[in-house]
Amino acid sequence: MIRVSARRWQLRRCPPPIDDHNSVLPFAADARVGVLLARDPAPEVRAAVALFWSDMPDDVSRALLTDPVEKVRADWFRYHPRRTPPADLIPGLLDDPATRAAAIRHATLTPPLMERLAADPDSDVRRELAAVRGLPAALRDRLAEDRSARVRLAVFTRSDTASAMRRHIHDAILGGAAAADWNRDMDDAELEQWIENEYAVTELAMLHLPWVTADPLPHVSSPYACFRRSAAAHPALPPEVVRRLLDDEDNSVAVAAARSAPHLVDPATAERIEREYRPAKRMRWRPADDLGFPTESLRRFATDDDPRVRCLAPRDPDLPAEIIVRLAGDPDPQVRAAVAAHPRLPGPVLARLLHDDESWVARAAAAAPALPVSEMERLVPGERSGGFWDRARVAAGIVRGRLDRGRR
Repeated sequence: MIRVSARRWQLRRCPPPIDDHNSVLPFAADARVGVLLARDPAPEVRAAVALFWSDMPDDVSRALLTDPVEKVRADWFRYHPRRTPPADLIPGLLDDPATRAAAIRHATLTPPLMERLAADPDSDVRRELAAVRGLPAALRDRLAEDRSARVRLAVFTRSDTASAMRRHIHDAILGGAAAADWNRDMDDAELEQWIENEYAVTELAMLHLPWVTADPLPHVSSPYACFRRSAAAHPALPPEVVRRLLDDEDNSVAVAAARSAPHLVDPATAERIEREYRPAKRMRWRPADDLGFPTESLRRFATDDDPRVRCLAPRDPDLPAEIIVRLAGDPDPQVRAAVAAHPRLPGPVLARLLHDDESWVARAAAAAPALPVSEMERLVPGERSGGFWDRARVAAGIVRGRLDRGRR
């Protein structure tokens, strides 16, 4: 009971991060705890269970999908939109505004039901409908003119959309974003439309189309970067096609081609792709993680004007000591964090990084393979001027460093 109470408090006060999922939740190890939490009187606890327990038993799913609180029902689908609900609940889920959009992909849709969904005021519902396989052409064409840019984008991605219609949708989405006037006052409807357009532009920049990847050659010269990017993701393209995609004017296309065929990427192309890489959303991965650089390139990167490029220099395991020391004093914290893990970093320099003004640099130093165990033991219980959370971050770095050592 103490364990359940502690987890209940945790879920109410500190819901787990999105990217942690089951790994930090009690029901990952003990389903009985999850069953109890799914019945908790606090709706935020039940919502957390719905959100993060991906393999819950059927009876728990039924309870959460029929929960009296709308957020709990909606959260069952939120991070697991393809998770299949019990078949007998689907009609009720389609009648429920909180779950209607997510239930569409699991339902058998009749023509009258599709007509009703196409007129739904919720753009998420119309967007899900626009992606349904076997959608009647007349309904698809009507949704291609929908007031929501994201609904139109769903039509854009369909394999049965005519070329002229696809071009019209593409140009309208980009043109709407370019024409938006940020300086004038907007009413609620105009603001909603502007937000929809912004979302659509971002989604267009990140789109991956599996049906294009499955049959890539007709699309390697597509006028749309998302089609070329999806084609470039095919793992067995002819070398001449890969080389053409590596030279694509859109960096995301070149990145996709490089990831699919890294053996065809020469150092100059790898460097260009890395320098031009600007992801649509923040992420840790970068092209250099898949593309190797020769030693001479890595040492040249140490004096580059771009701190992102300087961060690559410590990937040379034989980097000269004087370069390592210079990078450890770099004005950019991301460079200092990158060099902190270098095995040849001198002890006094590593000790200095443990007290870096940026806590995440100190954390990287705490995870360094060269950090003596005695120093780890001194740091964990010790006092730091940054307070409890700085000590916690350093301790987390130490734990990660020990785990990394254990894997070697």
